[in-house]
Order: sequence, then structure tokens, then C-alpha cells
Amino acid sequence: MIDYYIDQETNERVETVKFKAKTIEGNIMIRENNPSPDILEEILKQLKTISSDVAQLKTDMVQVKADIVELKTDVAQLKTDMVEVKADITQLKKDVSRIMKCPTIVRELAQID
Repeated sequence: MIDYYIDQETNERVETVKFKAKTIEGNIMIRENNPSPDILEEILKQLKTISSDVAQLKTDMVQVKADIVELKTDVAQLKTDMVEVKADITQLKKDVSRIMKCPTIVRELAQID
């Protein structure tokens, strides 16, 4: 849909085209005159920078995904280790309980206190 507005500084009619792409909406200005080569060069420079940044982000995302897989593996190992630690603690409590029932040890501990 083509629309327009009057530029307050130049009093010039500026045509725009409304667009909608996924979740972004906006207007693109349509200029009657051609932009200067300097402006085009600056735009090209910025587009190259953006393209480079996007490529780096894609590389970073691959690394982040690999890190997430590694973290998930580590978390699974930690869960397994925690089960083993809990079993060891339970066994240790049983062993301490049996030791504390031994009269000789109880007598020795009483003498220490």
C-alpha cells in the first residue's frame, strides 16, 4: 500500500510503502531522486558489517548449541553421581549406627567427653 507524507524541512512529498514481515511492520520511503554514491557506499559498508556480524552470530550459535549438549551430558552425570552419593550416605549412616551400638566404642567415646 503506497502512502505519503509532507517532509516538514523540505516541504517535499515523500512516498512510502507499508510492509509487514513476520512480526515487523513499518514503512519504506520511496525517493524520487537517486541517492548519492557516498550514501550507497556507506549503506554497502554497513550491509557488509551486518552480514559479517550475522555470520559470526551463526558460528557462535553452533558453539552455544554444542555447549548446551555438553552441559546436558554433565547434568545427567551429576544426577547419576548424586544418586551414588545418597546411597553412600545411607550406607555410612547405617555403619555409624552399628558402630555406636558397640559397647567398647561407646565407653571410649564417653571417656573422651
